[in-house]
Amino acid sequence: MMMQRTLGGIGAAMVGVIGLLVTPAGAQPVAFPTKALGYNVWLARAMDPCNPAVVSVTSAGSPAAGCFQSNTATDGQVSPGAKMSYARLSVSRTVNHRGRIRVFGSGFYGGQRMKVQLTLRVTKTGQTTKHPLQNGKRVTFEDVTVQCGSNSITGCFTANLRGNVAGSMALDDCLTQNAQPTGLVSGNIQIVDSALVNCDTGKVFATPGILN
Repeated sequence: MMMQRTLGGIGAAMVGVIGLLVTPAGAQPVAFPTKALGYNVWLARAMDPCNPAVVSVTSAGSPAAGCFQSNTATDGQVSPGAKMSYARLSVSRTVNHRGRIRVFGSGFYGGQRMKVQLTLRVTKTGQTTKHPLQNGKRVTFEDVTVQCGSNSITGCFTANLRGNVAGSMALDDCLTQNAQPTGLVSGNIQIVDSALVNCDTGKVFATPGILN
């Protein structure tokens, strides 16, 4: 009787393990959206995070504690840091599906150099896999972070002497600058994060946001 109970317990455990390994029948990948023509964001000044909050704040409507503004991990304004009055970033699809990165802004130092930083998470259809061997599958690739600019030598966008920038480049050229496969220019492309990076300090100085 003891042996029967033991074997019964082992059998139940094995069934449970097998159940965890089997993919539910009928599970289907979610569909891509039918339309997503572009990514357009205004950029706010990037600040260091506040952790822990050690400054007591008594201003009405504010949290009870915070931190004095800090730009150590992020970029400061004193040269070679970055100035900025405003900036806008867009990534749009094009007729040939190469994609297009555009950055516009004003209030920079004359000649200030910057890169657009994008973190992409791409899912593609119709992929052939080796392990396991399958055809026509949907595959999500690991996140890729790229930094790029229209100047093929420096990889930066550059503000003119009046402190304005208006630059653009193809998304697949950006991927090539970063030694990434240009096939990532098509599919369901999530822009997980974006930023402007100071070419001279390597620090982020602008991220998506609003000034309210």
